[in-house]
Amino acid sequence: MKKNLLIFTTVFLLANPLLAADLIPLFVGIVKDKTSGVQNPKSPSSMEPPVVYLEDYTLNFDTFEEQCTIQLLNGNGVVVFSSMIPVGATSFLLPTSLEGEYLLQIVQGNYCFYGYINL
Repeated sequence: MKKNLLIFTTVFLLANPLLAADLIPLFVGIVKDKTSGVQNPKSPSSMEPPVVYLEDYTLNFDTFEEQCTIQLLNGNGVVVFSSMIPVGATSFLLPTSLEGEYLLQIVQGNYCFYGYINL
């Protein structure tokens, strides 16, 4: 019985690569668009952040419904990396030249999902 449980656990862990990745806890904020003056009526608390995993330098996530901007900010709040995530993407490779702790921001429309990562 113990041997069967060990085999099942091993197969499960090998079949699910996201278990080897680290879940990034994300929070939600509203980006105020000064050009239109329109604010989204939803509050940040009613918007669910995406589920994002970091494995080495690769971010893994479900498909976004619209194009997003990804930014990494250093401890001084300076953007050290910025790029677009196209619709339909499920992963994104971060620059391997970056090391240390960064604030990850994923901006989608009027929402900013943010959390800390360590590369």
